[in-house]
Amino acid sequence: MEQLSEKFSPALMIQREIVTGLIEDESLHNNGFWAPRPHIYHASQIGTCLRGQYLKSIMPVKDEDAEGFVSSMLNKRFGRLIHDDLEALLERAVGGEVEVVGHEVEVNLKFGDATLVGRIDALVRINGEQVVVEYKTASHPPEVPYPAHVFQVQAYMAAVGAKYAAIEYFSKGWGGIRGFDVEYDPKFMDLIGERVQALEEAFAKGEAPPRPAVPLEECSWCVYRKMCWGERQDAP
Repeated sequence: MEQLSEKFSPALMIQREIVTGLIEDESLHNNGFWAPRPHIYHASQIGTCLRGQYLKSIMPVKDEDAEGFVSSMLNKRFGRLIHDDLEALLERAVGGEVEVVGHEVEVNLKFGDATLVGRIDALVRINGEQVVVEYKTASHPPEVPYPAHVFQVQAYMAAVGAKYAAIEYFSKGWGGIRGFDVEYDPKFMDLIGERVQALEEAFAKGEAPPRPAVPLEECSWCVYRKMCWGERQDAP
């Protein structure tokens, strides 16, 4: 078989085109609704590290410059594709026990001068009860829902007046599905309010919130982890 010239690599050229497309699509996705704005915070992030949220807003890192860019972008894309497929599957469930009320429902909650915004993956009605549905992809589904995801659906339930939410994890590792029921708990609104206020104060002072006392799991994929932990051995 004839060997290709070192200067001509179809595989490499195709990879470059794919990466260029990933960068362009991610840029479009991050503009508009997801763009950092003063006094605007996202329900999907409010339960995550406050320091990371602050740094992301004041010194955003271009995804193509971040470590593990291609893996990160492909994972995000797989997640969006799964979301689209699940929406279509639910729409087909006409006449069943689950009635679809809406998809990608935009909501907001006011906290003083600040606003918490979000998009509910699906809003359904079951036995007369409105239920918030949040889809998540993970390498391996957790034994209990991640705290940040609980914060997220608590905010969504408060926004639409729902009593119940379902977080559905779709595993990319073993291909399984694991779901968790979450009931509305008003104490989360106080906790979310405290976190929003902490961010508001940080931006007003121009000082990042303190780092966690110990590295968190989310530190392992945070692009700012070396700013917090340097080369510390116990950092993720």
